[in-house]
Amino acid sequence: MRSGTGESEMNVSYQYPPPQSTYRSPQDQPPRWSPPPRARGAGVLGTALTMIVALLITPVGIGLFANGSRSTDRWETFSDSGDRLGPNVQIVGGAILLLLVAAPAAYAPTGTVVAGWVWD
Repeated sequence: MRSGTGESEMNVSYQYPPPQSTYRSPQDQPPRWSPPPRARGAGVLGTALTMIVALLITPVGIGLFANGSRSTDRWETFSDSGDRLGPNVQIVGGAILLLLVAAPAAYAPTGTVVAGWVWD
């Protein structure tokens, strides 16, 4: 307030200058957000290929895993078992094959689901 004038005067300072709008209505403004592009599916060929791979690799992975697990059971029965590396390699190999079956599920989940139904 100035002394003597009686009017209140506000001194406004901006850190940044106010934005200059050249748009007259909200419809003239560019969109601030647009939806992401539509995700494309695997298609019939990708689903069929994933299903075939999953159907072929799943029993091999399960077999390796089960055989390695059965071989480690002998360690407790016979304390002087000679081969301890082979069953561990079979277990890890079976786990890797099962992960290779699960990885394409992000691309085409139908193939992995069908393989799970068949080999369950």
